[in-house]
Parts: sequence; C-alpha cells; structure tokens
Amino acid sequence: MQDIYVISSRGPEKSAQKGISVKLSQSHPFAFLRLKNKLLFPSHLQAKTRQFGDPRNLNTVLQTERGTIDKSLAPFLTHPTATTSSFEFTPIGIDSPGNFKKMQLHGLPKEGEKSVPRVVCYYQTHFLNGEFVSILPLVTEKTGATHVVLAAIHLNAPAGNVTLNDDPYKSPKYERLWAEIRQLQRAGIKVLGMLGGAAQGSYSRLDGTKEDFHSYYEPLREMIAWTGLDGLDLDVEEAMSLAGVIKLIDYLKTDFGSDFIITLAPVATAMQNLQNLAGFDFEVLERAFGHKIAWYNTQFYCGWGNMGSIDDYEKIIRRGWQPDKIVVGVITNPANCRGWVPEEELRESLTTLVRKYPNFGGVMGWEYFNSVTNDSKKGEPWKWAALMSEILHSNDSSADRDNQV
Repeated sequence: MQDIYVISSRGPEKSAQKGISVKLSQSHPFAFLRLKNKLLFPSHLQAKTRQFGDPRNLNTVLQTERGTIDKSLAPFLTHPTATTSSFEFTPIGIDSPGNFKKMQLHGLPKEGEKSVPRVVCYYQTHFLNGEFVSILPLVTEKTGATHVVLAAIHLNAPAGNVTLNDDPYKSPKYERLWAEIRQLQRAGIKVLGMLGGAAQGSYSRLDGTKEDFHSYYEPLREMIAWTGLDGLDLDVEEAMSLAGVIKLIDYLKTDFGSDFIITLAPVATAMQNLQNLAGFDFEVLERAFGHKIAWYNTQFYCGWGNMGSIDDYEKIIRRGWQPDKIVVGVITNPANCRGWVPEEELRESLTTLVRKYPNFGGVMGWEYFNSVTNDSKKGEPWKWAALMSEILHSNDSSADRDNQV
C-alpha cells in the first residue's frame, strides 16, 4: 500500500529554500499531495507558480506545462473546468516548513457529532412476473429508509447506448418507475443510480483513451441530468485503474456539484486490502480522493464477509477506516446469495456496532423486491427497511424514526 503525505510551508522564501512547497497567496500557504518521497507536482513548475498571486491562475500554468506534468496528475488535467481543488491543495497555515504529516482517512465526524445511520435499499428488480414492483411503500409505510440505489445502469457499445438493466432508460416501461423515484425524492429519500455491477464493460469503456472516455461519459451525464438522480453508486466489478476511477469521480463532481453523492460498492475483503474485484486499491483511493466519496456500500455476503458477528467489520476498522464511511451490506433474502444472516444474529451485530461507534455508517440491503423479515408477508418488502431503521435507532431516544425519511 502506498502512503500519501501532505507537506506544507509558511512562506515563499522558506519554500524556495526547501524546494518542496509553494506559497500561492500572501494570505495563507497551501499543501501539496505527496506520494512517498516524490512530489506529484514537478519542482521546476514551482518557480513559475510563485509569480502568480492568485491560486486560481495555477490551472493556467498546469495546462501550458502539461507535457511535463507528472503522470500521476494526468487524470485531473483532462476536464475543461478543472480547478485547483482537483489537485488537492488544502489550506494549512500551522505547520512548520518541511513538516510531514501522514494523512488520516477521510470521513472523521466533527467533535460531538453523531451521524444518522443510513438505511440503503438497492432496487434492481423493477418487474416480477410481469407486474411492476413499487418502491413507494418505503415512504407510505414510514420505514425510515434514507437512500435508494436504483440498479443497474450500463454503458453499452456503441457509445450512447445507456440502459437501465436491459432497456433504454427512457423506455415507456419505466414511466411509472421514474414517477415513483420523484415521489421518493420529494419525501426526502435520496436516490442514486448504480453503475456497473456483475455485468461488465461500463468501466473498461470509461478507462480507455480520452476519446473513449468522453464518448461514453457524456451519454451517462445526459442520463443523470434527465433522471435527476441525487448521486451515483460506482459498483466496479471489473479491472479499472486508480487514475480512471478518480477521473470519473472528478468529472461527476465537477458537472453535478458538491452535493452530488458518490458512493462505491466494494466487497468487504477489498476494504481489508485483500481480494478485490475492482483492480485498484481502495485505501489509496480514500486517502487521495476520499473527500469526494460519501461512503462505501460494503458487501458482507457471497463469501466476501459475514455479519453473523462483527469480526469482519472490525477488521476493516482496524485498518484505519472511519465507521461513518462503511455501510454494512447484507442480503435481504436467503435466495439472493450466500451469506444470509438470520434476523436475531443481524440485530445483535448491528446493535453492537451502533453502541460501539456513535458515527456508525448504517446498513444496506440487496435487494428490495424480495426482502423478508420474520414477520413479513409476501408483498411486504418494505418491512426489511423498517426493521433496519428500528434496530439502528433502538438506542436513540431523541430521534423519532418516522421523521427520518
């Protein structure tokens, strides 16, 4: 695993002496992203940058000197509206020159702050035996669900062929679906789209040449704008480069703003730096770009982990991950995959985590249409979300679960 450091300095004269940092403004210093002992920002550009009093002019320098930029920065230089924030410049103002500080993983809660555990429902099966599977009971039954992840978006060849499962997302068959999605959003539930998953190809198409990226990204951007999704869940289950996923996240955040929610869906072993379906290191991604990632819908099922106890979760936390960034993913029905956890065992595990970690990230379920609980009847998948909300808030006497949609 590669360690990432920040390095800072108080003034331009000290920066020049050390040759490691640049003061872009007389009012405050900036920090550079540093990988091991190699600056990602070439030293020969620092002198040129110092002549600019306004850090916004930095992008001009980078663009004109693009041929000499370290390859590690290349993904950030492709977007026409890239800003200095793309390069991880962060105000410091308190460190002595040349002082190294190892970055902590992003997602630390503010002191005294208790995050609200998320209840996330994946919604991929929209029709069952020819009948539409309504998602509205998550609202009408006051389940406490906070997020719905609509699956699955695919970027098919040739470019421009964007589908929701097997059909164009504008297909008439989805008219009721999009109407219900808007109702969920009006009720306060955030709706994300899931890109990728087990059906491979979307990410390899986004991870090719610059021309390939734009030919597939632009139709995706149009789809997000047309549907009004609140975010995108990146379920990368094929080989993709770290630079490629960072580039995709950077474009999405630039195009849709800071409130646009970006999540990823790794298997639990990937968060332990073990077996990984995505091909890139999630710990390096989090250290480099975690401030743009809301959380990780972590799969503790299908052999990748198990929530019959908290052991697999604790292995992740011991590696330095913050609890609010790890949403526990479980299957909602024994038929969905290996790793079904009986209700009593899951309740015990989740209750333990809520008590131990005030900033516990929450729980997600795969998937909505056939979700079951001990007392649910056929056609009542919403009861799973209600049960999860009840478990997560069982110790929260100050919260009214019905008001947390």
